[in-house]
Amino acid sequence: MLEFKPDWEKTKERYRAWWAGEVIDRCAAAAYAWKPEGPPPPPLPPKMEDRWLDHDYLTALNDYTLRHTFYGGEALPIWHPGYHGWNTIPVFLGSNVILKEDTAGVEPLIPEGSRADYDCSTLAIDPSNEWWRRNMEMQRLELMPYFPFLASCTIGSSCSVDTFVYLSLATFSGARRFSSAQSRERRV
Repeated sequence: MLEFKPDWEKTKERYRAWWAGEVIDRCAAAAYAWKPEGPPPPPLPPKMEDRWLDHDYLTALNDYTLRHTFYGGEALPIWHPGYHGWNTIPVFLGSNVILKEDTAGVEPLIPEGSRADYDCSTLAIDPSNEWWRRNMEMQRLELMPYFPFLASCTIGSSCSVDTFVYLSLATFSGARRFSSAQSRERRV
């Protein structure tokens, strides 16, 4: 992180102040800007799926992007996993991922009717789910060498703190089946 964010110590101070409802010397603000100088981007993989899922390609693409981005103010370097939808809670619960050449999507978990028509109490993250395993492996390979110095979106397109904490706990304690009831118990 320090390579991409040399003012990390000051940034941490401003984030701490912001969370405490205080201001150090100015408001907290994040500004990202493209830096055109540097090496060219990595070549696209020949297989379409590899553009979204190949670890080596994604690592090279992230390296290119991180090196070509200016992180002003409280902006943080973020490691992107390719298509964000493959690492979201609905996918971990069983939704199907559809990868295409230049976009991707996730089929609805509840395809028709309303949530009231389904017994959602049985929904749980299955540790054998392909996408759960991919996400845990991506976190292990990419986040852990930098943790906690590099923000990551390997935990979903919204990069929510709750989801990050939830999945990080699973990463560090081993994959488990987490039901929504167990999640509520943990928050109380």
